[in-house]
Amino acid sequence: MDAASVAQMLGSLIAVVLLIFACAWLAKRMPIGGMARSDALKIEASVAVGTRERVVMLRAADTYLVLGVAPGQVRTLHVLDAPPQNFREVLAERDENPA
Repeated sequence: MDAASVAQMLGSLIAVVLLIFACAWLAKRMPIGGMARSDALKIEASVAVGTRERVVMLRAADTYLVLGVAPGQVRTLHVLDAPPQNFREVLAERDENPA
């Protein structure tokens, strides 16, 4: 093999690798088919309460869910019909009406 053919082979290899990375980048950013974003589910707020645990407020249609999220599990902490002004309202309501 001469230097020209080695250079052509390396150039082709680099072009193919760059094409693969470009396709992966596009696939992450472009919705395909039914994968389009919708407003049916939306994370309204999120706060870390540990190294791998979070409390998340999720809006599903007209209902707000307060979820505890940890590795391998998601638990419903509270269900709201209307968005609270702040979490103190949620905690006060929960203390008044324990489940």
